This record gives sequence, C-alpha cells and structure tokens, in this order.
Amino acid sequence: MIKENLSLLPYKLQNKLSFLFNNLSDLENILFGINKIQINKPIFICGSPRSGTTLITHILNQHKDLGSFEYKDLPFYKIPIIWSKINKIYYGKVKPSARIHGDDLNVGLDSPDAFEELIWKNYIDQYQNYGFCTYLDENYNNNKLYIALNTYIKKILFLRKRKRYLSKGNYNIFRLPYILQNFPSAKIIICCRDPAATAESLVRVHSRFSKIAKEDLTFKQKLIELCHYEFGPQRKAILTEKNDFDKIINFWNKNDDFNGYLQQWLCIYKMVNEKYLKNKKISKNIYLLDHDQLMNNQKFHLNKLFNFCELESDENFFKQEIKLNKKIKESINYKIDENLYKEVGLVYKTLEDFNQD
Repeated sequence: MIKENLSLLPYKLQNKLSFLFNNLSDLENILFGINKIQINKPIFICGSPRSGTTLITHILNQHKDLGSFEYKDLPFYKIPIIWSKINKIYYGKVKPSARIHGDDLNVGLDSPDAFEELIWKNYIDQYQNYGFCTYLDENYNNNKLYIALNTYIKKILFLRKRKRYLSKGNYNIFRLPYILQNFPSAKIIICCRDPAATAESLVRVHSRFSKIAKEDLTFKQKLIELCHYEFGPQRKAILTEKNDFDKIINFWNKNDDFNGYLQQWLCIYKMVNEKYLKNKKISKNIYLLDHDQLMNNQKFHLNKLFNFCELESDENFFKQEIKLNKKIKESINYKIDENLYKEVGLVYKTLEDFNQD
C-alpha cells in the first residue's frame, strides 16, 4: 500500500456524497464516450491470498495490450478519468516503495492491485457480513452490478489506452460462473501454491498487519475501506460452508493461525476442483498457475500463459524489470493437523493433475 492512498477522508466523502460522485461518474461516461468502448477477452486473476496473484498481475500489466486499476486511481475511484487530471497534485512525487507485506515487491502509483473490488463492494448485499465471499453462480441476477462492472472496465481501458482489461481480485474466485456468464470471452487465471507455504506466508503477513494496527489505530478501518479481510485485525474467515467455516474459526480461536489458514486453503481449492475444474463449460476458460512452478521456470510458464490468454509475446517482454525473488525465507516449524494435511494433499494433487492434462 502507498501511504497517501490510505487517508480515510476521501472514502468517507465518497460514501456521504455518493449521489454527487455517481452523477460525476455518469458525466464521465457522456463526455468521454465510454459506452462506445468494447470489452474483449478480459483477464481475471484470482486465488487464495499469498498464492502469487499480485506478482503475476504486476508481470502481465507490463504488456502493451493490458490495462488495470492502479494505485493512482485511488482514492476517487468512482471518477477515475476526472481524477486522473488532478491526481498529480494530490500525490506529488511519490516514489515506488516496498509493500508492507514484507514480500520484497515494490509498488508505485502505476502499480496494479485489487481495486476493482471497491466496485463489487458497492453492489453485493451484506458485503462486509461475508458477502465478499458469497458464491455467485450463473443464475445470480444483479443488473446494477453488471452495468457498474462494464462501465468501470471501459473507463480503465480508456484511461490506460489499452485493448484488454486486466483484473486482480482474490475474492473473484467465488464469482467465476457469474463473471463468465457476463463476460463469456474472459480468460480466468487461478493461482495456487504449495498449501503449507501459502499458510505460512499468510501467518507471517497477518502478524505484520496486526502489529501495524497496534501502532496505527486507523489501520483496521483503512483495510476495511480497501476490502481486505485476508489478514490483520479485521480478518474474516471465508464462509463457503458452515462446517468448514467453523473449523477455521476453531483453529483461530486456539491461536492456531497456521492450521486455520490451511483449512481455508482447503475450502477454496476444494471448491475450485469441484465447481470449476470438473465443469467443462467453465474449465475451458481457466488457466491454473502454480506459483512454485512459475518460480522455477518463468519463461516457460509465461509463454504457456500468454498462449492461453491469446497475447502477443516477444523476447523484450521477458526482459522487463520485475524479477521473481527466489530467496527462501527461514521456515517456521508449525504443528500441522495430520488429518487436515492429508485432505489438503489430496486436493493439491488434483490441481497438479489438472495442470498436466
């Protein structure tokens, strides 16, 4: 996160004056001919937090055809075109800096992130009360959400002067049937990673965010405004099935963050396997990207990914400045619940088998 993006005042202003900002947004549509823009083969990146979604979004965002929501679109995300005319005054000379996640990934004003989620938040019922992880199938009917997504995607394409839209949103993992129903040409990239490594990374970031929250009493609300429930004091377990939800909460109540996150990994990818990978209608639009395999052979897997996304690639693209950090962090020996780990292993094997098909 960039410090300047985290002032709460602009978000409070947009919430209180939503009528005004919605009208300004409509004015943008008219002035800049937004409705005339076509959406073709948008790319949606999703998966468990700490599975590599941010990294692959940063890599793909360098492509000349792709445009995404970026940090400079905040805080006035409802009027991104108008805001783009004056945001330099607001930000001044902000330089890229390391993310507070402690993952050695630098972010700047031109960096992409999951800011599309701010649009979903405004149109999903009970969003904060687990609406953010509600499963939306192809029969989910929400015309206001459909219109808003279309409009803001077109605005981003206009702003970035790009042909195709790139989205990063971990919670979109629960909305893929709805997304494909409304954007049938969409390319879906689901990121996954070794379950234990994912859980360990989540524990580490949760600890960092919780510590920051003790030093900054507004930090919790800042995370809520930006729709972050993965880690920190505002953390919420995903609610897909009540039984699985209770298991996550039980682990966390016992201060066992690791197994709680491992249980959450299982919930997410069990759903991915059962509802997406086994569904031929949906799976043909999905590319399952294993973070560990990408780390070991970047060029090979990016070429495969580019072919799936129908993107042009050349040698110059693979010489871009984003580098994959192979530094191995010191591992902490967590006590793993054996029954849980066996079940996790079986699901992870199905993901590996899908990649080999």
